[in-house]
Amino acid sequence: MVKLKTKNKKNKKNEKGQMAIEAVLITVLLLSLTIFASRQMRSRNFIGRMIAEPWRQISGMMSTGNWMDSQQALDNNLHPHVNTLTRVGD
Repeated sequence: MVKLKTKNKKNKKNEKGQMAIEAVLITVLLLSLTIFASRQMRSRNFIGRMIAEPWRQISGMMSTGNWMDSQQALDNNLHPHVNTLTRVGD
């Protein structure tokens, strides 16, 4: 029975070491994935596009009253001051 107890203690020490190594490997894996994802987002300008694309439509609505690019709305005469069909009494 004495030999069994020493083997169990030895196995527990090995399991603690294995858990530490696995924790380091998981940390390295998560860090690598985070770095890869951030580099991809930077190279594709993900954050900039996420802000700029909707802003075109919002700025068009603020300046011309239409949900399209402001220059495109002005070119199509969609601004309320240019559109003569909506004026009453002119």
